[in-house]
Amino acid sequence: MIRAVGTLYLIIFLASCSHNKTVKEYYEDGTIKFIATIDEQGRNNGELKEYTNNGKLKAKGFWRSGQIQKVERYYPTGELEVEEVYSEGKVEGPTNYYYPNGKIQYVVNYKNGVRVGKYKVYSQEGNLLEEREYNESGQLIDYIKVDEKGHRIMDYTKAIIIAKQDTVTLNETYSAQIRLANRISDNLVVLIGPLNEKWQLTDTLQTLESSDHVFSYSTKGTKIGENILSGKVHEYIINRSTANGDKISVGDTISDMYSYPFVHKYYVLP
Repeated sequence: MIRAVGTLYLIIFLASCSHNKTVKEYYEDGTIKFIATIDEQGRNNGELKEYTNNGKLKAKGFWRSGQIQKVERYYPTGELEVEEVYSEGKVEGPTNYYYPNGKIQYVVNYKNGVRVGKYKVYSQEGNLLEEREYNESGQLIDYIKVDEKGHRIMDYTKAIIIAKQDTVTLNETYSAQIRLANRISDNLVVLIGPLNEKWQLTDTLQTLESSDHVFSYSTKGTKIGENILSGKVHEYIINRSTANGDKISVGDTISDMYSYPFVHKYYVLP
């Protein structure tokens, strides 16, 4: 849903004057396309408006000494669609998306251009449909989806990492425990491995078995610097026709709808 500001970024006006100046650009038929304010160095400095070829306001930006501060985009019918605040050229703070009727559709929070914290999706009637939570690195750590009546239909419960220490020395053993928050099930398995941008496992490096619903992980710190512990907690139903006894593999999980991704950083010192 997040779209670039588009041509607002591409407009560079060159001017040589001692004060702010208003400049305009037109469509071939003479209809106004852009109105912008620039400073003596030719930088956007003030309000910039972009219009459609039928005269409707398409987008509006606010600039200070060439740095974008805020952007508003509008539906073809003229209603506000999204408003974004920027800091040092990156989206910062809450970003609101609206339905044409003025109701909030999405609320997304950004920090230094990275999606963090709560991400909420609403219906046109104002009911919460979806709630996601992202960590400081922009990684999804929790996801809840509900129907129009408020009943949960999908729940990615948080995978909790409990590490004895997040910093170890070279060749020292790093240990951690992995469990699910607010959820206890005997049909769980932890698969350790890298995740792609869609939160899918690209390789299974290790399979963990639980003790009292807690999974223990350990590895020797052989790579100096930042290291990543990632994978998924899978909730499964064993297919007796394909499973080898009570042992399971990725193929035995019923779907990614019942898997909970996790990412945790730890550090190895020389």
